[in-house]
Amino acid sequence: MGDKNNNIIYKATTQLEQTLIQRVEELEQINFRLQTDIEARELAHEGLRYGQKFLREVISSIEDTYITVFDQNCQVNFIWGSNKLEEKYSIVFQDYMGKDSNVFNPSLEKQIRQVFETNQSFHSEWSEKRQGNIVWWDFTLSPIRDEDNEMVAVVSAVRDITESKKKKEKLWLNSQIITNLSEGVNLVRIEDGVIIYTNPTFEEMFGYNPGEMIGKSIAILNAPTEKTPEETKHEIMKILLDTGEWHGEVRNIKKDGMYFWSYANVSLFDYPEYGKVIVSIHTDITERKNSDQKLKESEEKWRALSENSPAQITLLDREHKILFANRTVPDLSRDEVIGTIVFTYIPLEFQQIAKDSYNSVWETGEPVTFFTNFNTKEGNVRFFDIWVGPVYQSHEIVALVVHSIDVTEKKKNEELLRDSEEKLKRFMDSATDGFVLWDPELNYIEANPVAIQTTGLTK
Repeated sequence: MGDKNNNIIYKATTQLEQTLIQRVEELEQINFRLQTDIEARELAHEGLRYGQKFLREVISSIEDTYITVFDQNCQVNFIWGSNKLEEKYSIVFQDYMGKDSNVFNPSLEKQIRQVFETNQSFHSEWSEKRQGNIVWWDFTLSPIRDEDNEMVAVVSAVRDITESKKKKEKLWLNSQIITNLSEGVNLVRIEDGVIIYTNPTFEEMFGYNPGEMIGKSIAILNAPTEKTPEETKHEIMKILLDTGEWHGEVRNIKKDGMYFWSYANVSLFDYPEYGKVIVSIHTDITERKNSDQKLKESEEKWRALSENSPAQITLLDREHKILFANRTVPDLSRDEVIGTIVFTYIPLEFQQIAKDSYNSVWETGEPVTFFTNFNTKEGNVRFFDIWVGPVYQSHEIVALVVHSIDVTEKKKNEELLRDSEEKLKRFMDSATDGFVLWDPELNYIEANPVAIQTTGLTK
């Protein structure tokens, strides 16, 4: 009986030992798996920490960008940006952790939920006021998916585009200014002389349709002179390469073959897309050239008339200063009198009538005449008949023209004639003989007292 019990106890003990060994092995396997899982999790966490650190370093290196991750409640569970952005706009990104998306932009929550619903990215821009200035942001919302491709969050990449906006606005403004300039503007590639840009004024000036001149040689715009259009082009481009600029008048030709004149300001410019280009600003000066030619012809006629006129011709301004004199009295040169007051050369007793005459022409535009004399340096007296008339420009009197005829010799001859007539009269009146004057046709003119008494002629 005792042996049987011992045998049962032995078997039970052996079975229990085997069970315990089995359980210990199972526990060791579980412990190993747990240990492996813990190590894997630690590695994963370490990798995550490293990844976040790497991500922060990458984001920090991008000066104008910050990254935000929003959970399904549209709250911030990750945010990082560059230190320069924080300094520039007085932002502390970590203060936004756990905050709702509307702290950035009131419409952002709606846009995040749209990404969750559509599983599609979203891109837009928004502006806000910071430190009294408008700041522009460009942002993209994109879905974040887990290993099962399930969407778990939304990442937002936000970039500061304020400076870019300003540059674009400036470029747009410059483009509008150039487009609406009254002068013609064109760009020419310097390496081959091909036109790459023309503004509307330039196209209209040369008679081409919009864009029609693009790709053509600039030489087509030069009219033939003593040089060919190509020679003119090469001459200007050589000066440009030597000095960086060129200014001058150019005889151009329109699309229809009509010639016209323009004044061109030409310089070099480094253009990002085409490299070094020629910037040329043209002003149509055809009307001015025609006016200049007419003025030149008019001046030549005036010079010929004034230099060959027997009269002394003088131009006076409103202050009675002499602007022009074709000649003067023998003892004065033109350089001496131009710029001086005309009354310097008029005797005191004639100055009032001269002043009244000048003022009358300024006020009425009607010519007047008067008489004056001039005392030369040698003490001689010269006598002048004066005619004063208006000079008009754009329907306004701008000067007076004075014609002075030296009548000194005429005056002397008149006095001699008067003296001679008086002597003849005294002779005839005192003569004891009769004298009768007849004209060539034997018409009676005059008789002295003796002839009247003896012949019965009347006086």
